[in-house]
Amino acid sequence: MVLIHDNAIAIKANLNGLSVKRRARKRTKEDIYKMGQLSPDSCQLQDSGFVYGHERWKVFDQTVGGALRRSITSPHSRQNAYSLLENVDKGLQFLREQHVHLENLGSHDIVDGNSRLTLGLIWTIILRFQIQDITFEDVDNQETRSAKEALLLWCQMKTAGYKNVNVRNFTTSWRDGLAFNALIHKHRADLIDYDNLQKSNALYNLKSAFDIAENQLGLMKFLDPEDVNVEQPDEKSIITYVVTYYHYFNKLKQETIQGKRIGKVIGELMDNEAMIDKYEQLSTDLLEWIRRTIADLNNREFQNSLNGVQRQLTEFNNYRTQEKPPKFTEKGELEVLLFTLLSRMRANNQRPFLPREGKTIAEINKAWQALEKAEHERELALKEELIRQEKLEQLATRFDKKASMRETWLAENQRLVSQDNFGNDLAHVEAANKKHEAIETDIYAYEERVQAVVAVAGELEAENYHEVDRINERKEKSCNCGTNYLSFCLIAELV
Repeated sequence: MVLIHDNAIAIKANLNGLSVKRRARKRTKEDIYKMGQLSPDSCQLQDSGFVYGHERWKVFDQTVGGALRRSITSPHSRQNAYSLLENVDKGLQFLREQHVHLENLGSHDIVDGNSRLTLGLIWTIILRFQIQDITFEDVDNQETRSAKEALLLWCQMKTAGYKNVNVRNFTTSWRDGLAFNALIHKHRADLIDYDNLQKSNALYNLKSAFDIAENQLGLMKFLDPEDVNVEQPDEKSIITYVVTYYHYFNKLKQETIQGKRIGKVIGELMDNEAMIDKYEQLSTDLLEWIRRTIADLNNREFQNSLNGVQRQLTEFNNYRTQEKPPKFTEKGELEVLLFTLLSRMRANNQRPFLPREGKTIAEINKAWQALEKAEHERELALKEELIRQEKLEQLATRFDKKASMRETWLAENQRLVSQDNFGNDLAHVEAANKKHEAIETDIYAYEERVQAVVAVAGELEAENYHEVDRINERKEKSCNCGTNYLSFCLIAELV
């Protein structure tokens, strides 16, 4: 960049007839420092000092990336001509190794201060190390362009669509200053109000672009508006200046890309952290649900009725068909989440995420297997209890049937015994006596039937039948009625 600046100044002085005063003013140490390539104390480029090989090649060394740093020696005295020639010669030798054509140029030409050859060398260096590396690949025809053509194509692409801008060359296309403003506006629209620029106000446009480039972008203003707003601007000077735009915006693009890459990496890291948090939360919730559900499934306190157990069985089936399937889906999503997370981290060369103890996929699967086992055992227990309750209901039905038969028999026989009409003759008395004998025989058989009712009631009580109080109450009623009936029959027999 220093050489570009120096060359542009020299070319302007040489080709446009600038005064010696302007040339000296533009080649000051302060201007070079503003280019941002060297510190103020790094070298001296005054007309009388630039020929000293050490300082000159320090500038060149900045341009080519430091390849000369070890070979250039510092002369102990400005009068040490040998050291000057040696330093310049090393620089020229380096250029030859870089396949830079140096025709009729020797170290003594530079040391002796030959302005024409020195300016030619500077322009050659600019072309080789600042412009020649500009390349552009045409997407449409895959043709690779280079140097001046590539720079022109870059300018055309960046200024396409801008009003009153048509970049066809590096001379007249830049006279009105709109092309410079368009380049800046394309990359930094916040710096220029392009719509308010007038093509007729060339000096204002040029000055505005140069000032903004210098003050906002840090690009040295080594062109004056008056140098460009002429019938035929100097091509080399404009190319040299436009190259600074190219390198700056290209670097800005790379920094933007790098920033986007860093942002992408940070975004991926944040996404990974969010996925880790999600895994932790989902695994915690799922394991808690499994733990709670296993506890519920292991509960054997069933409802003490057929209807109650049937309701519990319905609830169990609802759990299987409605509550459990979404949790199974969550378990699968958890596995996919962890796999995706590990794949992303592996792709970014990150340390893989290890779930906390108790929350690994293997441990979650183990907990799920325990859930399946508890579920199976719950189903068996419910069905067993259902069968038991069905048997109790059948037994209670049999008890009620037997008790009803006993109660009906007692009522009928009590009615018969209570009749005291024995007749007035022997035949009627004998008939009544036989009837009582038959009733007495039936009473002894009744006792066995009552004991059967008592036995059924005892079985229901032993199995904790839910209506055991009603059963016992009816049993007691049947037993008491039978006892009263026997007592009545004995009294009647005595009479």
